[in-house]
Amino acid sequence: MRAAYDTYDYPSYWEGREYEHASELISLKYFLEKIKKINNIIDIGAGFARLTPAYIYRAKKIVLTDPSSKLLSLAKKRFPEKKVNVIRSVLEKLPKKIGKNTFDLVIMILVLHHI
Repeated sequence: MRAAYDTYDYPSYWEGREYEHASELISLKYFLEKIKKINNIIDIGAGFARLTPAYIYRAKKIVLTDPSSKLLSLAKKRFPEKKVNVIRSVLEKLPKKIGKNTFDLVIMILVLHHI
């Protein structure tokens, strides 16, 4: 089944929205500074990995999830590193695709309004 963002040019949505993007980066950076050690991060609703540069340096393993195969394909091209993996899934089915207690940090930004 196609995800809503498979037919929408979401990266272009962020063009001209530098202020909103920067405000999220500032908040995320501030939050991450409070956490001493992070080994594994999961970003739920990561899309095309717009925010991944803000935290890629902090973890040994990163999982980007999104229901859009189109956006995850863009994310994988941006971050081909072995430590970055992608999982196509809606939030409700995600627990079946990941193990319990697998991640030290869960990031979920601009997702709640889709649930």
